[in-house]
Amino acid sequence: MTQVVEAFRFLHARVSTLEARANTEDVPLDGAAWLAPARELEGWVEPLASLVKARTPGGEVLHADCGEGALIRALTQQGVPAIGAEPRGGVALRALERGCEVTISEVTEDLPQRVTGSLGGLVLSGVVDRVPLHAILPLLADSRRVLAGGAPIVIVSEPLVPLSINAPTSQDMVDRAALHLETWELLIDRSGFADVTPLPVGTGGDERFGVFATTPTT
Repeated sequence: MTQVVEAFRFLHARVSTLEARANTEDVPLDGAAWLAPARELEGWVEPLASLVKARTPGGEVLHADCGEGALIRALTQQGVPAIGAEPRGGVALRALERGCEVTISEVTEDLPQRVTGSLGGLVLSGVVDRVPLHAILPLLADSRRVLAGGAPIVIVSEPLVPLSINAPTSQDMVDRAALHLETWELLIDRSGFADVTPLPVGTGGDERFGVFATTPTT
């Protein structure tokens, strides 16, 4: 009986330690997707659809944050099966109404549930501009795991802008500012991807930049 009591004491101490550690973790602000909503891809849609179609080895392509699903529709029209993850319920509903297959969730919650090597491509936009750096590293690791060999990953990010005393609340409340292109290239390379290549800046006054890479086949 004494051993049972000691075992329960140990378990209680262990759980208390884990709870205390969890309470001190730095986590993204709840509702960040609402405070700083992602822009639609607009002029990026057709170039990205063509790029992904040319490089995917087959299988579903996931876009997050997919917004109203423009990239999903463009890929589907080109014969590429595409799905989306979008944390904003109202926006996801509009994508669903347009015939897109969309999960209302953060991609950081979606990827860990997917089978290893099950995706034929991944496009990340929006979410990469509002999650903290320590969340980006696991995100890239999960991306590497779920992508099939040879599958592309594309990052589309907002340009780095200096902080301003006149910045709106949405910018102030997000955990971090956008990263430099060179930082993205380094992080993607260190996460095990190959052929890391910057993409041309968007046209029509869109200053977002993109980074492309492929998943190694071995």
